[in-house]
Amino acid sequence: MQKHPALLAPATLGGIQNMQLLAKMLVKGMEGVLGIHASKRLGAGMEFSQYRSYEVGDDLRRLDWKLAARSGRYYVKQSETEQAMQVHFILDASASMQYSEAGISKFNYGRYLTAALGYITHQQGDGLGLYICNSQQIEYLSNVNGAGTSTAQTARFYYLLENAQTNVGAKWSEWTKLRKLLPLQANSHHAKNLVVLISDCYESEREILEVVQQLKLYGHEVMVLHLLGKKERNLDIGKSKSEWVSFKDLETGEVIKVNPRSIKAEYCQALAERNQLLKTQLLQQGVHYYLLDFTAPLLEGMRAFVGR
Repeated sequence: MQKHPALLAPATLGGIQNMQLLAKMLVKGMEGVLGIHASKRLGAGMEFSQYRSYEVGDDLRRLDWKLAARSGRYYVKQSETEQAMQVHFILDASASMQYSEAGISKFNYGRYLTAALGYITHQQGDGLGLYICNSQQIEYLSNVNGAGTSTAQTARFYYLLENAQTNVGAKWSEWTKLRKLLPLQANSHHAKNLVVLISDCYESEREILEVVQQLKLYGHEVMVLHLLGKKERNLDIGKSKSEWVSFKDLETGEVIKVNPRSIKAEYCQALAERNQLLKTQLLQQGVHYYLLDFTAPLLEGMRAFVGR
């Protein structure tokens, strides 16, 4: 019996270039396992809240024709429920995300997972935002409405993921750059924001923690999906002809030569302590934190998201 795509090793999904198709394949058939269902937020009889400008692809049944006749402009009715949640995905595109194990890189795993979580978000009627960022550039799509989203907007979300790349030597994006793009209004009765950060949490001076802290100050719910590999955690380099192995920092380009056997215990302890400190700092701020093996099936990451 063929396994569901969400149960397969991520490396086996690399041949599927269409991100929307991939997302649908990952989610469809897993709704029961994940405990998700189609949105009931939109439709007739919902309490009216406000208007927004009509966009190509919007449901024509939600147009206010009387208002259009008076103003000469087209507006769509929004219900209060429709504004219940806006989900913004921040995908780390720094150079360290190029690290690969078992035929899959952290960045490609992050792209697949973001596509699947975006599909779930859209199916549940929530709004979508996407920020693919590093210190050199930020590709973004903000404030895409949930159910009733225009075809062009939805296509743009998946297009950005299909064409996203990391940059050589790029580091994590500075808060000052992200601040200009992210929706920073505090939560209100009419607007809730969830920001999902997908990253290996590689930082030199608490750059990622600063972003999380600032988002929490603005009242957002924040989730961090921390990507690490088994070999990375255990310093497993396999068989080597030499006792000495060169390691290159993908962001700074620095190369060091070490004997893995002599430093393995110290390395593993230091990494475990660093991860535990990061987890503690995030949990103390009320952040949802999950450590994910990026070589494992994506179902684990999908469960973390829907089970928050």
